[in-house]
Amino acid sequence: MIINNCDFEIVRILIENEKMTLKEIQNKVQKSRISVYKSLNKMESLGVIDKRKNLINLRKNPLTIAFSNLITEDFPLEYLTGRKLNILIELIDGASVSELCNNMGISLSSAYRNIREILPVLTESSGEYGLNDKNKTLIEFLRHIKNRAEFQSGTIVVWKKHFEKFIMTKKAILVSEAVLTGFSRFSEFGVEYHTIYDYYFSPKKDVSIEEILVHAIKSAKDANMLSMCIIFYLKNKERIDIFKVESQSKKYNVLNLWIDIAAYIEGTETEIKNKGMFLPKSEFIEKANVYNVSFVIKYRNENLFSIFDEISAKTQIKNKIKIYMLGGGALILYGIKETTKDIDIIVENHKDFDILEGLFLSANFHEVADVTPAYKNLCTSTILERENSPRIDIFIKKVCGGIVLTNSLKSRAKLEFEKNNFKIYILSPEDIFLFKAYSSREGDIIDCERILSKKKLDWEIILNEYKKQQKNMSAFWGNAILDHIEMLETRTGIKIPITKKLARICLENAILYITKKPKTINEIKKEIDFNEYMIRNTIKRLINRKKIKKINERPIKFVTVN
Repeated sequence: MIINNCDFEIVRILIENEKMTLKEIQNKVQKSRISVYKSLNKMESLGVIDKRKNLINLRKNPLTIAFSNLITEDFPLEYLTGRKLNILIELIDGASVSELCNNMGISLSSAYRNIREILPVLTESSGEYGLNDKNKTLIEFLRHIKNRAEFQSGTIVVWKKHFEKFIMTKKAILVSEAVLTGFSRFSEFGVEYHTIYDYYFSPKKDVSIEEILVHAIKSAKDANMLSMCIIFYLKNKERIDIFKVESQSKKYNVLNLWIDIAAYIEGTETEIKNKGMFLPKSEFIEKANVYNVSFVIKYRNENLFSIFDEISAKTQIKNKIKIYMLGGGALILYGIKETTKDIDIIVENHKDFDILEGLFLSANFHEVADVTPAYKNLCTSTILERENSPRIDIFIKKVCGGIVLTNSLKSRAKLEFEKNNFKIYILSPEDIFLFKAYSSREGDIIDCERILSKKKLDWEIILNEYKKQQKNMSAFWGNAILDHIEMLETRTGIKIPITKKLARICLENAILYITKKPKTINEIKKEIDFNEYMIRNTIKRLINRKKIKKINERPIKFVTVN
């Protein structure tokens, strides 16, 4: 799309007069009839004007309003003429100079020359250029121009970064150039759904089921389309990794919408931020039934201890068994939530586990053989269920493959139930928050929101417990807590005072793990999502503490000190 001074002058005149004849416009701009006619055709194709016989009308739409706002604000329109307009459109989401050259088919010198001319409206960081956020009217105008040009071509770029693109198109694209994704892949996973567009990711690669889901969420335009994303997730939940969904959601800037989906599934519509994107629950359930998808039954307070009443009456065990309850069951007892689909409990040793499992099996519970990736990540020792009862998730000493039932956790737990040598304790809200911030189940981030809204937490307890538990966690699983806390700060607006301390600890652990083999700064950057200056400062601290050392070769590398 190339716009010249004549185009802008005609739009400026029409904004002032709204309706004019071709001759009147020609007299005003003092250009040839052919030049004026070409400009009018271009503006008509963009949807800026209507031509009716010899009368030219300015249309009222978001693009013409953005045009008008630019003129009102005295924006230098010469920044938008010729190739500069296309460069600005490319820079809406940021790009390096080499990416500009590849995307636009221009030389390096041409790219730099044009960038110099529009530099006042740009920002630059680490070799990547973008638009200055202060120029909101400009960004709005560029987005409208881009959308209109895509609409004309029949291909819409939903998302683009560096050399990757996610597009929707009415045209066929050669298989060698891209791969189908999003809604176009739903039928492969048991969800028949067809749209007027095909959805593609470029360059061609193997697209994971998590990417297919997030691509669909990114391109969903309304509640009906998003409902199909939720159905796709529920239909394929057993094979979807929530951590991967969260990571992809961050990449495609739909993390808030994904958390809203989790809240919707959990039945907590009041916590949904984008309410207009969700169907009324009754309407969704009706649609989900068509695909044989149903919600898990939730249970209230009265169901929690009736199960333990039942199994405790079945036997007289010699030794007292201490059971520690966390998760939804504990939150119900704290008054933080009303229902839960399962009861998560921890026992201290294998002997207590064997007794407890035997009692549940004798009460007609059975072990769940196939579990979702999220539950595999939790590393439950067993998952038990029976009809019309909450599911029972039992852990031995350790949850999530990392967090251990320490003496400090036990000391903060509250005795809630005692009968026939059973003692059931509920963990403190702080410790439940830590567990759930570490978890990979989609509903746990919503439970963290509930805890934040209803309890005043002692953050030093959480930080100190996290430090104790570090040795039990993998270097990168610890980052899951930081990621979730940052999500919660963004969604709730609540400032969590330990975020910076956690970030520092997580970064140090990640660098120590990565540099078990010598790595350069660039190699470290590729593996962790932290700013370069933070990585460099952390490396300096670790060198001073003799945790890592520098290898003076070219390029310089760093390695953990054994």
